[in-house]
Formats: sequence, C-alpha cells, structure tokens
Amino acid sequence: MTQINQSNSMKLCTGSFDSLKTIPQQDGIDVYDNLKDFEHKMYSAQFMTLAVQSKGMVLYYRSFR
Repeated sequence: MTQINQSNSMKLCTGSFDSLKTIPQQDGIDVYDNLKDFEHKMYSAQFMTLAVQSKGMVLYYRSFR
C-alpha cells in the first residue's frame, strides 16, 4: 500500500474551486461525468452493508426479510 503524504491527505477529502472546476476544465475533464461514472461502478448493493440501530428486539425486525 502506498503511503500518503500527511500534507496531501486533506486534499483527498475536500477540494477547492480551482481543483474541482478551473483546473479540470483547463485539462478537458468533466468532473460531474467522472463522478457519475464512479457512482455507477461502485455504488451497488453488492458493495454495501446496512446497519440498523434500534431499541427494538432483533427478532422483530427479522420478520420483515
């Protein structure tokens, strides 16, 4: 696994107007299309887990399967 430079780690979480709009436009990159492609590839039920927190009994909720 590649180590991430501590000073660059925040750049992975957020972006500025320049990094999300100006620079990609200059390079001919459509950020919205790239995000939509990522969503279609990675946001699938087979990759997700559902967690339920409740005061109710687990057996009650299992009856809804």
